[in-house]
Amino acid sequence: MELLITMIYTILGLAALSLIATVTAIYFSNKKINERIEIAKRRDARMEHQNSYVSI
Repeated sequence: MELLITMIYTILGLAALSLIATVTAIYFSNKKINERIEIAKRRDARMEHQNSYVSI
């Protein structure tokens, strides 16, 4: 009986750890994707304003 309880706790612990790892991985990948989107937006803004700077 004690072994069964220990096994259940071990499985629950591993499940919790894998869940935490998954959440952190998703969070960091989203952060990286958002940074890339911000850089792309800035680049687009720069391209749009380029014509107003070069008005000779």
